[in-house]
Amino acid sequence: MEKWIDVYEGVIPKDNYIIEINWGRKVIANLIGNAYNIKIEFEGEPIIHCMDESDMLGEGYNEKEIERLKKCRYKNTIYKINNGEYKRYVQKHIGSTEKYDSYIIVTENYFIEIMTNSKIIITNIDEG
Repeated sequence: MEKWIDVYEGVIPKDNYIIEINWGRKVIANLIGNAYNIKIEFEGEPIIHCMDESDMLGEGYNEKEIERLKKCRYKNTIYKINNGEYKRYVQKHIGSTEKYDSYIIVTENYFIEIMTNSKIIITNIDEG
């Protein structure tokens, strides 16, 4: 069963973020909040799955995990996904994904699921 695990807790400050995504040789997720601007870089060969959540927050994802996180008001912004459905989908259609870790970024406007085979770099651009 799919399980979402808090990661980088305290590294990404709590805020109401919207997200902008840029990709090319790497994926860069810019979190734009009321008080903070955070840049998350996924290097290597990231695989990305994006869903507009503005009208249907959480639909299309593991219902038990969504309900659990809604109760704690999404205390985190990024979660690691163990045994994820999207990773199984990618493995079925593309091939081996064992070197990849899956993460999901939860913001007010999108859920972005990213699989990466390298480290994640998180930078607090500014406070204010």
